[in-house]
Amino acid sequence: MLNPSPLAPSTPLSPLSPSASSNAFTAPADHAVAAETARPWLTLLPQSILEHVLGFLSLHDRVTVERKACRALSRSLQARAAVDGALMQVTDIWSAASLHGQLDALPQSNLPAFGRAQVMAGMLARLPELPHGERWRAIEAVLDRLDTVSGAAGPVLDALAACIADPVASGELDEPQWLRLAQAVAMAPLIVGARARVAALRGAVGPRPTPSARRLATTLLPGAAHALAVARALPASEQRQGFEQLLCALMAGSRDHGAYAADWSALLAAATGESGRDAAFAARLFCALLTLLPGGRTASEYHGQAPSPSETFQRWSAVLNAAAALPGDTGFAVARASVRTATATLLSDPDRADAAIASLLAHLQASRMETAQQLHVRAELIPYLPHAQQAPAWHALWDEVERRSLPSLAILLVHVQRWHPCDPVRAWRRAQTYCLTATAPTPEQRAALMCQAGLFCVPGTADAEAMFEGISELAVRHHQLLPLVQWVAADDDQPADRILSVIWKLPPPVQARAFSQWLGLRGWVDELLPVPLPLARQLQAMGCWEALSEMAAAWTRRCSRLLETGPTLLPSAPYAAVPELAKDMLDVLEASAPDARPPELLAELAQLTSGLWLQQAGVAPLVDRVWDLIDRLDAQAVRTAMEALHRLKQAPRRLPGDDELPLGECWARPTLLRAAELVRTRFTAPERRRWLVRLVEAEGRVGDFRQDVEGNRFDAVRQALWRIATTLPGDAIDPLHDRIATWFSPAARDPSALGAWQQAAAQFDAYRR
Repeated sequence: MLNPSPLAPSTPLSPLSPSASSNAFTAPADHAVAAETARPWLTLLPQSILEHVLGFLSLHDRVTVERKACRALSRSLQARAAVDGALMQVTDIWSAASLHGQLDALPQSNLPAFGRAQVMAGMLARLPELPHGERWRAIEAVLDRLDTVSGAAGPVLDALAACIADPVASGELDEPQWLRLAQAVAMAPLIVGARARVAALRGAVGPRPTPSARRLATTLLPGAAHALAVARALPASEQRQGFEQLLCALMAGSRDHGAYAADWSALLAAATGESGRDAAFAARLFCALLTLLPGGRTASEYHGQAPSPSETFQRWSAVLNAAAALPGDTGFAVARASVRTATATLLSDPDRADAAIASLLAHLQASRMETAQQLHVRAELIPYLPHAQQAPAWHALWDEVERRSLPSLAILLVHVQRWHPCDPVRAWRRAQTYCLTATAPTPEQRAALMCQAGLFCVPGTADAEAMFEGISELAVRHHQLLPLVQWVAADDDQPADRILSVIWKLPPPVQARAFSQWLGLRGWVDELLPVPLPLARQLQAMGCWEALSEMAAAWTRRCSRLLETGPTLLPSAPYAAVPELAKDMLDVLEASAPDARPPELLAELAQLTSGLWLQQAGVAPLVDRVWDLIDRLDAQAVRTAMEALHRLKQAPRRLPGDDELPLGECWARPTLLRAAELVRTRFTAPERRRWLVRLVEAEGRVGDFRQDVEGNRFDAVRQALWRIATTLPGDAIDPLHDRIATWFSPAARDPSALGAWQQAAAQFDAYRR
């Protein structure tokens, strides 16, 4: 019998499960040895990996782990808790003086180096909250202490890079200040500073660079050799995009096009030399070099000259020749990148398309790629062949699909046929037959094929009936649902009853998943909005909370969309029934466990009920019921719900030139009132300060809805917002002064709340004095 993995739990119970932890510190003494011997798997990780893992956890999650895990983690968790506490204090920084004070206290905090670095990065993140004139002093203070975290300076360097990339947030830095920041990033060891260099260059260097941007590029990246070293220091998943950004920096820093071409050639030679040592790294370099060819559009734009197709073709061919020796997967990646590059330049040029295709085909024949990979690249070339050759090439490759059993190639070919049709009748008939008869595709691959092939079935034909039967079987046997719920979109004359008849054969949680996918598609019929409600009640009775919350979220989004866009035809029964349907869904969710009501779902419900209130009277109780559920959330979930609602309200919905506020961007008065009360009672002072700005701005977002609600009154909403303002320092009102001042003008004197208005007006006058 094989020994279990050293990373697997040594007992059936996970160390993080409640049953394993409830007696973790009260076990009898004779269990002490066993408890020490059978340590949880987390403690078997090397310390460096453990610290890395803990870094991904939120404060809430780390507290949970601290409660449930064993004592072996206590040291790391205590260190993290100390860092969390220091980061919370950083949110009280509103001036350079307060930043200096916390920075001076940092050496006495006994925080580990990584913790001090995170705190210093948090201080730099506070720069947008500081007065403009104090921001550079704050940056200088952090720069002067950079050597105290030299071994763990990554977070601070990332924050400095953000200052370079966004000088507006940093206080409109001048060129000497900008260059000092760049020098601080450039002097850091690459092992901790490579990401920061790339991030700084990404934000600050672009086409047609200014002289200061060129100096910045040369400071951070003096030459081609440095670009190679920085790319090597990046994580493998970031090397390709990072190297592309480094090439942009070389373009910006080079004095002319010829200098960049020389740097590019040197890097191509270096990548060729890497092919034998590290083929994967070399492939990433080749792919990046293909995207920024000398003579191409991007490189020419950097130097203000016209593109040179002949030079582009020469450089492109040089990369293909250099990459010929790469093994299978790495050579495949370069070949696909070469097709994408040629698509944007050479293949659209009639004078060079034939030569480019011939070079690619020759490269494929000489490469070490597997046959299936070569066929994949050939399929991508079909749209760029002469029109008379496209259909024969497509059918020849489909013959290979059937002969070699290559479903992944079949998926690519149907995609090519959909967007670049060359033989729409015979090709789709072959694809549909393959969907129904081939045995090689997995259920997931068959679903991907049917999603495409099902769109081109002629309604009412035997082929369409056979395809629908195959789609139904795929849904029932393998729970692959997208082809089924897309069928209505593919055939508008097909009644939804056929899809529902298949859905009802599925287990309830899978039915919920089908509705979740269907509700987001164009083919959904709004007359079916009441249909998922009995299923929701069934899921609630079964305790299937995840399926219930997923379906409820999709259903709520669809209702909100119906309110925002309006019904297609009037009168519309679903449109008129949304308030009653929302009440039924709330009944189900209120009777469910908290796991069925994640904060993101409650934010969607708050958005829906806000839209309902703006369109009709009598739905304020629905608004309150949703916010009662939000009030029950724990601290972190409340913040998640509020941020999600704010994002929903900020999502752009207007067309260019349209000044009318759409429904989704407006705030119902009861929604705003409950949000303001929650911010006042459950948020910290820095959070209240940030949210006050958001809510005061939202207070003016009523649009042309609810004409029956009198505006410009010191109603409960404005009173709640003013109560938030009175809990904050006077400077918190500065950005809002002009907007709040209108509340206390003589024209806004509110007889219905005269006492509250007079008291608040007096407080506002005292603030102004």
